[in-house]
Amino acid sequence: MCSWWCWTASASRNERGAARGDAQRLIERLGNHRVGRPVLVVWTKADHQPPDGIRRQVQETIDRRLPGASSAMTTTERPDSLAEAISEAIRLGWDAPRAAPPVPAPSGEDPFLLYRGDHGR
Repeated sequence: MCSWWCWTASASRNERGAARGDAQRLIERLGNHRVGRPVLVVWTKADHQPPDGIRRQVQETIDRRLPGASSAMTTTERPDSLAEAISEAIRLGWDAPRAAPPVPAPSGEDPFLLYRGDHGR
């Protein structure tokens, strides 16, 4: 997810609830603007798991709002997991579908439209 979303045993229930809500709102906002682009959800510090209920709720939001999103995990115990997550992010961006080239708007300066009466103006 994001590095700010780290769960510790010392976090209070209110802090965990607020972080879960923040993560879900972020996912929903991203879902509104994704427009077919690839998304990679990175669960950072995966060696410090959130409670199952919280993780399940966040995952349900991801599945609902970001269908087809890829995911990766990083841990402090396996430093190469960060490189794997970055490689996956680069691969997704590199292989993403490209936008169609822009279609120029017709103008009165277009030689093809010069002698077409008022339609070219």
